[in-house]
Formats: sequence, C-alpha cells, structure tokens
Amino acid sequence: MSEIKVNKISPTSGGGTVTLATSGDTIQVPSGVTIANSGTATGFGGGNLGQVTQHIYQTQVTQTTADHDIMTCASITPASSSSRFLIKINLMVGAAMNPNGGMILYRDSTPLSVTDASPYGSATDSFWSADDYLSGMTGGMVPFYWEYIDSPATPSAIVYKLSAKSIHTMYYNRQASNATSSIGISTMTLMELLS
Repeated sequence: MSEIKVNKISPTSGGGTVTLATSGDTIQVPSGVTIANSGTATGFGGGNLGQVTQHIYQTQVTQTTADHDIMTCASITPASSSSRFLIKINLMVGAAMNPNGGMILYRDSTPLSVTDASPYGSATDSFWSADDYLSGMTGGMVPFYWEYIDSPATPSAIVYKLSAKSIHTMYYNRQASNATSSIGISTMTLMELLS
C-alpha cells in the first residue's frame, strides 16, 4: 500500500473542485481519526439529531386572562441555517373548559402553523381554537398533544413560545372542579434536526 504525506491539497485553479477517488471506490477512515470540519458539509445525508431541550411547566393555574403565555422554551441557537426543529407540546388541561379562543405557537414573534380556517372567537394566528373543550366531562385532566416541524432558516438564537389568545377560561395542570384532586406536569420539547 502506497502512502502520500501532504499538509494541504488544493485544486489546480482557484475555486475549483478536488475529487477523491471514483464511483464505486471506498475511502476508509481508520478508528481514532477525527475529521474536523470548519466549513460547510453537504451531501452526507440528513436525519442527525442535534440539540435537545425541554421546558417543564408544573404550576397549577386557572387562567382567565384573555391573552397569556403558557410555556416558553429557553433561547436556542441552531447549528446552521439549514437546521429544523421538531417541537413537541404536551399540555395537561382540565376537562370541561370553556376556551372561547385558541392557542398560538410562536418562533420569536412569528406565529407558526396558522390554520387556514377561520378561528373561533378572536383567536387569530392560532393553530387550534374552540368554543367548549370536552364539555361532557365533569372532572379530570386530559393531555393536549401537538407537534410541529419548523424551518427557521437562521443561524441566530431563537425562542419558541406557546401562548393563548382570546381565552375565557383555561385550566393548566389541574382539573376544573378541584385544584388538588388532579395534578399534572406539562412540557415543551425542542429537538434539532440537522441537515
């Protein structure tokens, strides 16, 4: 086996392309070798998981303020402008609520996944809105689960936030009739999907 020792390989013309091997060949990277990339790597396929962060919200609340924030994830900086984020929301809510409004997911100040249909009440920019929610149930809690993949297209720090708009009454991490009979913990999880 031949060995070539060099410090740098450059194309014969500035801005050209250096090609390693031909189709069908295999370039082997031995164990213990590190490839350090300070530029942009393309064509290696996707599906890699980057940062994962989670916000835990466990305060029991009866919320009657029409417009309010529910959960806010800490600022997160994408690995690159091509990163996407899987946002998973698991909100424990009391049954027999009377929302009369909706929920909005924000990236900074931008609402995401806005429904094409007319929202209930004045819940503009919402991804979910309703008059009554599980009105036939007299007690207990139910999980409100929703997920969304966002492509922020920026390498700068961003903040994701779940908010409510035009709300009449909502119960978070508790049932409607009794604050101590049922308690829960809500979460918002961010998973960075690397390109």
